[in-house]
Amino acid sequence: MNPQRTLLCMEQLKNVIKQKIPGDVLELGVGFGITSVALAKVIKENNSNKKVYACDTFSGLPSVCEHDGDLKVGDIYWEIKHIQERIKEGGVENQIEIVQGKIENTLPGLVRDRKFSFVFFDMDIYSSTKFALNLLSPLLPQGAIIGFHDYGFKLCPGIKKAVDETDMSGFFRLNILQKEVLFFKKS
Repeated sequence: MNPQRTLLCMEQLKNVIKQKIPGDVLELGVGFGITSVALAKVIKENNSNKKVYACDTFSGLPSVCEHDGDLKVGDIYWEIKHIQERIKEGGVENQIEIVQGKIENTLPGLVRDRKFSFVFFDMDIYSSTKFALNLLSPLLPQGAIIGFHDYGFKLCPGIKKAVDETDMSGFFRLNILQKEVLFFKKS
């Protein structure tokens, strides 16, 4: 858990709220829920009507491929009860909705019914990141922010590959890579 990563996400979400970019917040890969709860607190403190959709299998990595280095199916496992406890402790029950399941199964239904202004990718694996990025990038409104954790991180090489091989011409890069976190804004 990197507090710098969470602070960077909070800063970007504050900008989205300040600029009144329409849409909710999506975190893909939640783990223990630290970032989800922090983002929900930003929403609550700014009296925004946005909601955080916290998406994870809550059963570890669902698959791996040749681009994922030494990661194995089932790695990075956090039980759903951990985020439920964090949400309750943080007093943000009204700002977060947990979405459990493999992103390839859950994300198509989410994007059919709502828009997103801030998306943070933290899925650790190539195929799910590539799938979500291809699905979401054309649907995001102008000014939306997408961020990637583990970009360039040696234990998750598939993230850099997925981002680098995706057409990001409709986005501009917001920051120099900090703590393996990279943000883009839709132009």
